[in-house]
Amino acid sequence: MSDPTPHLTSEEVSGYVSRVVRGEARDRIEEHLDRCAECRDELLEVTSLMRVASRGRRVRWAGGIGAAAAAAAAVLVFGPGIGSVDSGREPQLRNGAGLDEGVRKFETVAPSDGDAVSALGGSVFLWRQVAPDAFYSLTVTDERGDLVWRGSTADTMLQLPRDLEAEAGTRYYWFVEALLTDGTTATTDANRLWAEP
Repeated sequence: MSDPTPHLTSEEVSGYVSRVVRGEARDRIEEHLDRCAECRDELLEVTSLMRVASRGRRVRWAGGIGAAAAAAAAVLVFGPGIGSVDSGREPQLRNGAGLDEGVRKFETVAPSDGDAVSALGGSVFLWRQVAPDAFYSLTVTDERGDLVWRGSTADTMLQLPRDLEAEAGTRYYWFVEALLTDGTTATTDANRLWAEP
């Protein structure tokens, strides 16, 4: 039997999956999920897609990080029935926008594009706030596009774990994605980072 209350919003689903939502709000979402099969299906689909994205799939830098970041971030705002998209049609977001539309950009602060670091572990990454109460995800990959580290925060700064080792002379990339309170997303450009030999 379906729940007579409105379905969960994309913001509620993404906040629940990323564990940003806590306390009474989380309890309310879980009660709704107990009663609403459609929202449970959506939650399972989003969780599955996020799991695939976090396995360190390679990102093709030649096509530009914007498109890759937009595709990954769009996972958070798909509506119910995401798994039933016809191969002949472009997937649609809840607000009706296609995946090819631009994603809002914001700026990184440090390290600057092309900077060299003596140690990747312990490095501090800074970026500009894109909007109040945004939730950020920092991703670091190696030059092949393999995931090195990913972390999330509500702040505009993250420090990598001190025990994270860098391969000397290797180029790394880092970028930040943001989830805004209205359910939209934003991303920075990818920045190069060199591990000193």
